[in-house]
Amino acid sequence: NQKRQAAQEGISKHNRDALQEIELAPVQRKIEARSAEDSFTGFVRTLYFADTFLRDSSRHSPSLWAGTNGGTVYAFCLRIPPAERRMDEPVRAEQAKEIQLMHRAPVIGIIILDGQSTPLPEPLEVAHDLSKSPNMQGSHQLLVVSEEQLKVFTLPKVISKLKLKLTALEGSRVRKVAVANFVSSKTEHSENDLAVLTNQGDIQIISLPSLKIQARYPCIRKEDVSGIASCVFTRYGQGFYLISPSEFERFSLSPKWLVEPRSLVKALENRENCHGHSTSGTEKTSKKSNSIRESRQTTGEPGGDERMTGRLMEHALLNDESVLKEIQSTLEDGRGSYYNRSS
Repeated sequence: NQKRQAAQEGISKHNRDALQEIELAPVQRKIEARSAEDSFTGFVRTLYFADTFLRDSSRHSPSLWAGTNGGTVYAFCLRIPPAERRMDEPVRAEQAKEIQLMHRAPVIGIIILDGQSTPLPEPLEVAHDLSKSPNMQGSHQLLVVSEEQLKVFTLPKVISKLKLKLTALEGSRVRKVAVANFVSSKTEHSENDLAVLTNQGDIQIISLPSLKIQARYPCIRKEDVSGIASCVFTRYGQGFYLISPSEFERFSLSPKWLVEPRSLVKALENRENCHGHSTSGTEKTSKKSNSIRESRQTTGEPGGDERMTGRLMEHALLNDESVLKEIQSTLEDGRGSYYNRSS
């Protein structure tokens, strides 16, 4: 009996511990390798153009990067003819690299960092002096963001350097990712971090290139699937997502750029104006009533004062006994004369 009781207590304790673990981490799950025979693995999920060191560390060239639904990253070296021969010669693409993620999770984003670990700017902005030219002296790094993890590789030799497993640690999946520049509200310090939106509706700020979580903010309800799917980030730490088919919500992750309503009409002045309008309206109505009374007095029309005096006279006459007796006698005399005439 004692052995049975000890065994039952051990089983109940094990069940309690298991339930406690489930309650503490209801969304955690183990990362498992996906099948390569899925027909949707070849779908392209993201495209990225960059001028980087793709073949060797001495020459950089334009390149095209493509991430698929099966966790594969393809890198193509682009051969662009000179401007004077662009109409005659086509642009050629040659595959130079292929990276296969171990767990075959869909690739959400691809970002290349320059020699100072800064994301490469847009080439068109650099051409028009809207952004600084990238540092092409040091070695570049490749950041691959999948639904389950973030991974940094060295270039041109594709060697794994760092990784951050979001799904294994927190049970969440990456839905949106973008690089944002965060500026201090007190100093001139600025840094480039990664803004990541998960399927739980929260936004995480991850440092580059160390891949450390700096902050986490609840933003969208996890049941709001359309809001999560429609979310977009700006380059300065702001974002938008749909709350209805015709309305969107704006939010800010940066203390420098606060989202606040800015109206041209001040509330206090508006109230004073409304109060002024109301008083002026009452003054107009009183003036109008006074003018009507004056016109009635001048034209002889019965006004309010005349009606009031008439009511007072009627009340006084009806309460006077002599007046009532005189009226009664007059009515009786009228009846007698009427009878005499009829006879």
